[in-house]
Order: sequence, then structure tokens, then C-alpha cells
Amino acid sequence: MINENYNDLLREIGHARHSAAAAWRLIAVLALLLVGLSTALHLA
Repeated sequence: MINENYNDLLREIGHARHSAAAAWRLIAVLALLLVGLSTALHLA
């Protein structure tokens, strides 16, 4: 019983870590796009 709950907890933590990594990747991509856009506007 305790072992099943522990496995569920580990699975939830794994999902949370995965979604957090995806969120950080999305933020990084958006930041790069903003930097590229502002650089292009400055050069134009």
C-alpha cells in the first residue's frame, strides 16, 4: 500500500519536473525571439 503511494508520488514529481523543463524551454525560446526582434529593429 505504502509502496503504491510512493510510486504515484514519484510519478507526479516526474511529471512536474518534465512540465517545468518544458516551461523553461518555452521561456528561453521567447526570450531569444524578443532579443532577436529588438536587435533587428535596432539594425533596421
